[in-house]
Amino acid sequence: MHFWRKAYFENNSQRLITTIAILLLGCSHAAVSPSAPQIAIDLHPQGFPPGLEIKSGAFYLSKDRLGLFFYLSPEDKTHSHAFRLMVLDAKGQITAQIAVHGDPKAIDITAGPNGGVLIGREGKLDFYDSKLQWLRSMALSPATTGIRFDRERNQLIVMTAEQELGHRTAHFLNGTTLEESAAIPYPLKSIAVFGEHQLVYTVTGNCFGSAHIVSDQHSWHSLETLPACDPLAFITTDSLAYAFDAHLFVVDSTGKELLRIPIPAPVTFQAPRLVGLSEDHTRLAIAALKKKTLSSGWPYYDAVFVYDLVSKRIIFKQGLPSDANPLAFSPDGHQLAIISQGSLLLIQVP
Repeated sequence: MHFWRKAYFENNSQRLITTIAILLLGCSHAAVSPSAPQIAIDLHPQGFPPGLEIKSGAFYLSKDRLGLFFYLSPEDKTHSHAFRLMVLDAKGQITAQIAVHGDPKAIDITAGPNGGVLIGREGKLDFYDSKLQWLRSMALSPATTGIRFDRERNQLIVMTAEQELGHRTAHFLNGTTLEESAAIPYPLKSIAVFGEHQLVYTVTGNCFGSAHIVSDQHSWHSLETLPACDPLAFITTDSLAYAFDAHLFVVDSTGKELLRIPIPAPVTFQAPRLVGLSEDHTRLAIAALKKKTLSSGWPYYDAVFVYDLVSKRIIFKQGLPSDANPLAFSPDGHQLAIISQGSLLLIQVP
């Protein structure tokens, strides 16, 4: 099994530091919204190792619960791989923690059903509640390459790779009963975005016609004429958000354009990426590369943009440190979580 996420966390003493916007900018020298209240939690007392290339992750279990993990380098080569996994409240207080062991190349940690956590490793998927108490396990195929969980739809997606057939398969399961409701194949060398019993995948080449939707919900033949080479998220079962030519688009399954808003980051060599979609589908957060006005080094930095899909405008933007990764967007669309320089930053979105 080859998962794309990594994990681990624990609790001891922690410091809650109310920061000003300049803190977020220490590395990037980007302009930061001065109206964004922030909380910074120093993770070093919890064992966050020095260095920038730390395997870590953050995800929301609910609007006021955040899961966070990071990899702890073994003290010597005889020690097994270890992670720290924590659950924190909206103010950064640690409410639960456990130690997790597993190969960083074969472990996946993400949100789970009922506000819990999923940990996939060594051929099985473990279910934990919000207090990180073990609930149950299910077996995973050796061909598993990753898992996703859609909290709103209570939909678990288990991805497998069939090398000899040249494709992957997304298995859609009910998060409670674990019964499989759909299995959708897509090319092995492609990137997929998942919806309710449907997915959109892209292949390299011309943007026009590069995105393909496989669905048991709707017919999306009209998408074949659109330059949707950077799909971001299904907004509803029959509407899709994608980025193209420094704009955010939302179209429906008939090809009708529902929304077009500029992305104020016209750097084209790196596509905008999804940070999250609020559960009421009214707020979409993306990260995009911007160019610095003055810089003697790398001339670009990442910024987060939050779009209100109802009023069709950008309601929040924030420059990010150069090492800000990963990013998470709360289900209510009012908080961003960022790990940067050994600190967890909780940024409030109006």
